[in-house]
Amino acid sequence: VALLGLESGDCGVLLNLTPKHSIAELSAALDEVDLELLEGYATKHESGLTLFTASRGSLGGEAGIVTVDCALHVIRLLRESRDYVVVDTPLFQTRQEMVVLEAADEIICVTSSWDLLAGRNTKLFLSMMPDGCQQKTKIVVNRADRTDMIRDTHIQKTLGMDISAVIRNDAKVVPKSINVGTPFVIGEEGAPVSQDVVQLTRLVTGTVVAAETQKRRSFKLFG
Repeated sequence: VALLGLESGDCGVLLNLTPKHSIAELSAALDEVDLELLEGYATKHESGLTLFTASRGSLGGEAGIVTVDCALHVIRLLRESRDYVVVDTPLFQTRQEMVVLEAADEIICVTSSWDLLAGRNTKLFLSMMPDGCQQKTKIVVNRADRTDMIRDTHIQKTLGMDISAVIRNDAKVVPKSINVGTPFVIGEEGAPVSQDVVQLTRLVTGTVVAAETQKRRSFKLFG
């Protein structure tokens, strides 16, 4: 698995990694960038995952700007050598930047049930997508809590799409994971929130989840 972080360094912080190189450096000479050269920009995680990021240094320092052409070129190269390429995108500002979405086989759109603004912004994002991208998009409600005022049915009605997965809010496990730089699916693999993410992974990769497992882990699938 390759993780391509096009944002400002969050991936490195969450994995407790200090990348020495930024893929933004490749933008100046894309014609010369092949897979062998690209591998020199990888930062390896103990889990076996390799990180390619727009930022280098600790705490997301020295962030570079990755052009759309550079991002697409890196994605094409990584497809040749990885089973899965996960791209963590920034908040797109223009439709031109959203061209990156066209290269994806699946798009995970993360939203929240905390307030109406999250739903509004998610709907705006979906409306700006290039043609054909909505059909390969899955809606995931993150940090969900049974006390949230916005219900699943309201989110689905607002977006005009089914919710594919719900990841519960865990105010203890998740902040600890962020602060120590150990993903909670590794450090707290038995926690319900970790199982939510595992089942989301199974959904994305096409692995069938048994009905009794769904019920026991209180993970919601719609559609």
